[in-house]
Amino acid sequence: MLMIDNLPQHMFRTSLVLLFVVIFFEITPVDMWLEQGFYSKGITHWVIGHDAEPWRTLLYTGIKKVFISLTVMLLLMVTILHRRLEWASANRRELAVVLLTMVLVPLIVNFLKWYTDIPCPRDIEAFGGFAPYVTLFEHYPSSFHHESSMRCYPAGHASGGFALMSLYFLFKQQRSRWLGLGVGLATGWVTGLYKMAIGDHFLSHTVVSMLLAWLVACALAHVVLARQTACRAVEDHDAT
Repeated sequence: MLMIDNLPQHMFRTSLVLLFVVIFFEITPVDMWLEQGFYSKGITHWVIGHDAEPWRTLLYTGIKKVFISLTVMLLLMVTILHRRLEWASANRRELAVVLLTMVLVPLIVNFLKWYTDIPCPRDIEAFGGFAPYVTLFEHYPSSFHHESSMRCYPAGHASGGFALMSLYFLFKQQRSRWLGLGVGLATGWVTGLYKMAIGDHFLSHTVVSMLLAWLVACALAHVVLARQTACRAVEDHDAT
């Protein structure tokens, strides 16, 4: 089981995986090959229409409201309700890790979306769009001009779901920790696959968001919980 004291080593290994994933997808045609499965060239549409219901309500606007409500609830538990709820008081630091992850991950991903300036699949000429296909390591052709950033890499919507992987650090029991991690992975991939099906993201966009979210969660857990773990170790030593 992943423990607080071995988080730095785990974060280093995860960073190497992230680097490999970025390079792999940027030098291979895997993204384009997989995305073609969500697109029908003959009638130029995606497997799911961009505004098709009930998918948009369930997997976009609806789940956004759930994320916002959950973030507000966590904020209240960390700042106010911990005084009245014994469980929240005992797990205030762990709740803070989840809260900070849910706030910081979308912010970081949205900054990267602006910085990378990568088009969505639906914007690419091969899928009926207007933009050339470029990788993270390429420049747009001099003949292509656009005034604002394309903002499609990494996946922003799925990042909120992947931020829930921080639930791993909320619990003490191994089974509950893996369940929390599974909730984050499932939520992130359901929303990520939906975005792929409507032409908003390539697979690499979602994988990168997942790894970034986990790195942020691990970093926050290391910073916020490491001191608590050290204090408990000192107390246990003194007790013996």
